[in-house]
Amino acid sequence: MTPDAPPNAAEKANETTPLAIAFDCCVLVAMRQDTPPPEFRLLQRLAAAGKVSLHVPEMAAREWISRRAAPAAAAIVALESGLKGLRRLHSLSRQEAAGAILGSEHLTGESLQRLRDGSFSWHAAEMHRLRIASIPLVAEDWRLVLDGYFEGAPPFGGEKSRSDLPDAMVLAGVRRLCGASPRMAFVCADTRLRRAAESLGIATAASLVNLLKLDSVAALHSDPEFALWWERNIRAAVAAIVPHDEELASFVVEHAAAMIGPHTISHYEIPEDNSQARIWGLMDVDNVAIDWNGAESLGEGVLSVPMTFESEIDLEFDVFRGEAFDVPDWVSVSYGDFELDHYFEASGVRQARYTARLVLEFAAAIKDRPVTLEEAEISIEDAEFEDFTD
Repeated sequence: MTPDAPPNAAEKANETTPLAIAFDCCVLVAMRQDTPPPEFRLLQRLAAAGKVSLHVPEMAAREWISRRAAPAAAAIVALESGLKGLRRLHSLSRQEAAGAILGSEHLTGESLQRLRDGSFSWHAAEMHRLRIASIPLVAEDWRLVLDGYFEGAPPFGGEKSRSDLPDAMVLAGVRRLCGASPRMAFVCADTRLRRAAESLGIATAASLVNLLKLDSVAALHSDPEFALWWERNIRAAVAAIVPHDEELASFVVEHAAAMIGPHTISHYEIPEDNSQARIWGLMDVDNVAIDWNGAESLGEGVLSVPMTFESEIDLEFDVFRGEAFDVPDWVSVSYGDFELDHYFEASGVRQARYTARLVLEFAAAIKDRPVTLEEAEISIEDAEFEDFTD
């Protein structure tokens, strides 16, 4: 996170306009769309009040939508492959009932493509429901990207660095938003991209938590009276919740799987080319440890507490066919055709440790009564795989 840049003449002239906030893909991917974290809900309230406007560069928006729709796309590809296999089985294709099902108009390549497209469209609509507007790329943006590509200018790591092209397209959108809305902030977890934005005089934050700490955002909180009360009573609120440590640990055990959902992890012990695996959910969560010494306020009524926990996880990944017989004992490989398939599907179960934040959100009504756990809306945010424990 960087401090806000000193106000210039343009900012002073636009103090009554909404503060524009732009997001990179990595920040949005970490959010649950159905139940956004409290920090984002606060931004939505500020957007509804006309105090901020939320944006995402087109490149980041496309990447976000693509990642969100990836599980459905993968399931449809698997369905298509399975259908082709079933249709080649004479024992089924020669049966009238089976033939009618396999030849159904609902199971054609065209209908499955519509289903795939529908998944992308649904996630695009969700972006708008969250009050996030896309910043489309225009011809001028492409010119800046090409100039940076050949010159090696930030965020490129060097001349003609193709891997940095997506970041350059994101920065182009951020730069153009800054031209239209001098009062803005950019939320991005990538250090190089964030520094490139800072070089343009843009205030940045590495996360939603850090965004709320920027002076320009903190000044916009919707209830100044509650904010003042909260700042004066935050220590008392924490003291009132600490005795409920076991109840909160039970909450994590019961709700972590639903609140964290599918994600991808990286570890050198995963025998995939990029050492990554897909995790579709958590199982048997235990060993929850809540760090009350690290508790901090994220704004009026929002308390964030770091924690760790362990969980059994079911990993899915692909292994190169030449390495299929040389995998760790915990890996199970689904062998395919050694002549046609370059990679085989693999899976395995491991015990893992996660870090996360326990977020408790209180309404302004607690000013007039004792702070209790029953008053809090609880969520688990920013869960990150740390290491295997077995």
